[in-house]
Amino acid sequence: MNKTKYLYLLIIFVSLFIGCSQDLNIQTEDEELFEEFSPATTQVSDYDKLSSQDKIAVKFRNYWIQNILKKDIPKLTNEELEISYNRANNPIDYFEMNNGIECFRKTSGMNFGSVVDENYQLVFENDRFGDDGYNIVLDVYYNCGNGDVSFALFGAPFYQNGEWWTFKTVKNIEFENPGEGVYRRQSSRINITDYFKEPVEYAGENIISDIKIEILNCPSEKVEIEIGETFEIKFSVQAGDFDVTSIFYYFELNDEYYSRLPLNKENHSEFFDFPIANEITYSSTFVEKFADGDTYYVEIDVIDEDLFSSYDLCKVDF
Repeated sequence: MNKTKYLYLLIIFVSLFIGCSQDLNIQTEDEELFEEFSPATTQVSDYDKLSSQDKIAVKFRNYWIQNILKKDIPKLTNEELEISYNRANNPIDYFEMNNGIECFRKTSGMNFGSVVDENYQLVFENDRFGDDGYNIVLDVYYNCGNGDVSFALFGAPFYQNGEWWTFKTVKNIEFENPGEGVYRRQSSRINITDYFKEPVEYAGENIISDIKIEILNCPSEKVEIEIGETFEIKFSVQAGDFDVTSIFYYFELNDEYYSRLPLNKENHSEFFDFPIANEITYSSTFVEKFADGDTYYVEIDVIDEDLFSSYDLCKVDF
């Protein structure tokens, strides 16, 4: 082999060796970079763990506190707190308002609530405080009506500046940018001093509102179906003198919150046939059996355009 050919082969060999060495170095550096910048384990926040409906509730609550909640409400004095708690411990079960409106304290059945536009200052067991420290969702305390008008009062009455107050439903605030969803009931304080007297004996009949929802097939015995099957709860909605504008479904499973579904006429007419004044409509909802022994509590509420309301309850045992 002549020198020229030998030199040519040597150059090729050296070039290949250098190229392989560079590839090896690049690969080693890439591996080190990959190890250095490998992604951290993804963390899931408490908010991300919530259901879609609960996320809507959180967004609405935050919006309500930041934009709607009244911040200039005076605090109750110690004397006012004492008077308020004494009355709560010895409640008035019945009182009359103007125009023959009668109010009965709610003592049985499933509770329903309303968001209020100020921080409620009385504290009772099982109050629904948020992590933000505000007490703004109150349970119904009185059901009131006279046959033509029906409404609810929320929260035990409290005493302030020599007068008695509680909260009454108002027309829902229309938000320009509420985020997602609205709470099904919104209430503001009402003065009941002129009506809130010492307990009186009542000998009349129960209030019957023109608007009425009735569950037609609530079972009185255990429902025998297979796991994974559903039971249909049938109901009717009779409108009064005004069009029905909203319906709200609430479900508890085994004594714990399970689901809720608010529908309104403006946005959800394809899902429910909202009856107009003096008409009736029939519909249904379903509950699924997940295991033997499951128990559902179902509440369905309807409200018309003049804020008259009605609700019915059903317990389903599997």
